[in-house]
Amino acid sequence: MTGSPVYATPSTHATEARFYPILKRLLDVVFALTALVVLLPVMILIAIAILLDNPGPVLYSQERVGLNRRRRARPGSGGQSRYGRRFMIFKFRSMVFDAERGTGAVWATHGDPRVTRLGSILRRTHLDELPQFFNVLRGDMSIVGPRPERPEIVGRLVTMVPGYEQRFDVLPGITGLAQVEYTYDHSLQTAMRKLEYDLFYIQRRNMLFDVKLMAATLRVMARANGGGARVPHFEGRANGHMKGHANGHANGLTNGYANGHANGIANGHATGVLAPAPVGIPANNGTEQRPMAERMQRSQV
Repeated sequence: MTGSPVYATPSTHATEARFYPILKRLLDVVFALTALVVLLPVMILIAIAILLDNPGPVLYSQERVGLNRRRRARPGSGGQSRYGRRFMIFKFRSMVFDAERGTGAVWATHGDPRVTRLGSILRRTHLDELPQFFNVLRGDMSIVGPRPERPEIVGRLVTMVPGYEQRFDVLPGITGLAQVEYTYDHSLQTAMRKLEYDLFYIQRRNMLFDVKLMAATLRVMARANGGGARVPHFEGRANGHMKGHANGHANGLTNGYANGHANGIANGHATGVLAPAPVGIPANNGTEQRPMAERMQRSQV
């Protein structure tokens, strides 16, 4: 089956599935090395600007939960948590120094007073994420994948959002479908919505999908909009996915159980999504999206 320019990508064949991890790692290393070389002058300027704007460390490191390798982590990697291997993520500092001393682990929000003047620009353009190319080279992260979250927040979300632990089946990424379509997590509701995008990616990931997401990320950064469903092709297909796999699967999503799972499989989906989904997210034009199966049929060549 061939599909739409973005989502309805062909099913990953056995050969493609076998070589996908190798090709993905090759793409990660080549892209990360190239980006670090090309963007080195920009990163130096950002570092100087951070020091001038708010004295303190230029880089910010924080423990995150990554891939669930189900085996002993390598020495010095931070160890294996209950859900995935912990590692230290790198960012350009966008908040005042020691910002969480009085708050602990909390989501950043729009207008967060802890964010510096320069930090707000870095966050809006996602330039604060540039040091994570080093995480990619270390093997902690991929270019494309679900965003890694903090252990404290993971512990809460796993108990509150069914299916959340499925995010640890793949390497976390610098960017992903949820980041292209949505903004930063700031509540349980946004975490639930972004989970749907993450699971959609995990089920359909392939090299073509990864490359298209990387291109979409560059467009989002150029617009400096911080996500928010500004890429129409992604928006329509993801909304259709959250309306339910093949017309009957939305019931399973809404109830949070597998009632619609069999319907999803019967209509050509190998895996159902068991997490409760916020149904009825409007498209860019405010109209309800057609069911996924109908759009895929119309997009076939």
